[in-house]
Amino acid sequence: MICKMTYNPEYRKNQYLKHIEYYKTYYEDNRDNILEKSKEYRKENREKIAEQRKKYREENLDKIKEKSKAEYLRNIETYKKYYEDNREKIKEQQNEKVSCECGCILSRNHLSRHRKTDKHKKKMQEKCSIENKK
Repeated sequence: MICKMTYNPEYRKNQYLKHIEYYKTYYEDNRDNILEKSKEYRKENREKIAEQRKKYREENLDKIKEKSKAEYLRNIETYKKYYEDNREKIKEQQNEKVSCECGCILSRNHLSRHRKTDKHKKKMQEKCSIENKK
């Protein structure tokens, strides 16, 4: 006797929706526990995760660059519009005067470049040596 199985797409769709609904309710009911376990796993396996990410980036460098470039090109109009809408605010933030940990006062725009200078490095060494003497 040959058993003929019929394919019922409506039945499959209903089963899939039930499955999805079950996992949604399960997640909602156990959200805190799931998040805690996830956080715990990441904490316990920090080195392993970092190694996996590093390996992925090395193996997929070209793919990552392509995705990044595609994302930029897809959103370039949004970036331009944001800059145009907030030009004054951005300029104001960049020109805001900040105090570096070495004691120099400079604009926020130049802070990163300043931290790479010999002047900053010397002042930080002097500051560290003074603190170590105390």
